[in-house]
Amino acid sequence: MDDPCLDHDHFDGKCRGVIGSTLNLFEGQVQKLWSKHMEGKTGLTMSETLRRMADYLEGDKSDMKFHGEIVADLKKSLKRWTKETIARNGYLNFGIVIDESQDKGVMITIYVTEFVRKLEESYLYE
Repeated sequence: MDDPCLDHDHFDGKCRGVIGSTLNLFEGQVQKLWSKHMEGKTGLTMSETLRRMADYLEGDKSDMKFHGEIVADLKKSLKRWTKETIARNGYLNFGIVIDESQDKGVMITIYVTEFVRKLEESYLYE
């Protein structure tokens, strides 16, 4: 646990327990977004909504088609990654070695090319 802190409910002030400060900051941001965008609009509590969201995100999507913007979204994400992260994820996700001494743009092209190849390969075997 990174930098433990005492968590509390901001509505009733009661302590909930000790959690890491990163998780505490994340929970605070989720609470703010809940209050701004969801509270009073669904009839569900934040916890119920988060459980339903987790069920949705973890559900079987194997029969779903890929979104048309997936490559553009991937490129945007890759531009934010470090060269080390691109190389590591290239190996972990695709089993390829991407040389970190290359230009970052070249590394992104290699990663995206392999991603598309795997994507097309999966369509062939559906």
